[in-house]
Amino acid sequence: IMAGVFKSTQNKAMAFAADQGSLGTFSGFFRPSRGQVVMEIEQLRHFLSVAEFGNFTKAANDVGLSQSALSRSIQRLEEELGQPLFDRQSRKAVLTDAGRTLELRAKQIVSGVD
Repeated sequence: IMAGVFKSTQNKAMAFAADQGSLGTFSGFFRPSRGQVVMEIEQLRHFLSVAEFGNFTKAANDVGLSQSALSRSIQRLEEELGQPLFDRQSRKAVLTDAGRTLELRAKQIVSGVD
């Protein structure tokens, strides 16, 4: 099982546990412990913007970052999760299976914080 905690800039924290192979089965909330993946809510917002626009440049404009800063944020998220979230194609970004699974959960988490 891969575990993670989402940290909010609004002093709210949420955690998830997922099957390591698919990110597919989130089993609930718990206290953070050693070895967990730590993601910021802002990273999830960045991820959701790229998922919505399907394009890093448009998403960067949406979240108010440079394209390179947004790309670094997404790359850190992918490194923390250990799998790609987007298939990067010429001028578009398409969600992978892991990305689609995370999109569903990220929407729930971000809406719970906002």
